[in-house]
Amino acid sequence: MDQKAIDIYTEERETVCADITEFKIKVENKERELVAQERKSTESMPISQAGISNVRLPKMEIKKFNGDYYDWQRFHDEFEATINSKFVAD
Repeated sequence: MDQKAIDIYTEERETVCADITEFKIKVENKERELVAQERKSTESMPISQAGISNVRLPKMEIKKFNGDYYDWQRFHDEFEATINSKFVAD
């Protein structure tokens, strides 16, 4: 491998790592937001109803990320389209 190829690979790797970090932060923030909403909604319920949950959400299929550097973009795009966009719509 020549130096130019190494530099390109390093730059791409850094970009992917930054994307992964940004995505992780978004997921953690959304999780905190959802936990706070759940706490707020269960605080206003009578104690007898707070533990009852009969909601059945539809199963969402998404191909798992296998850890391959070259598969990240496909996984990220599919996740955004299938899952993350549904949170934004609310």
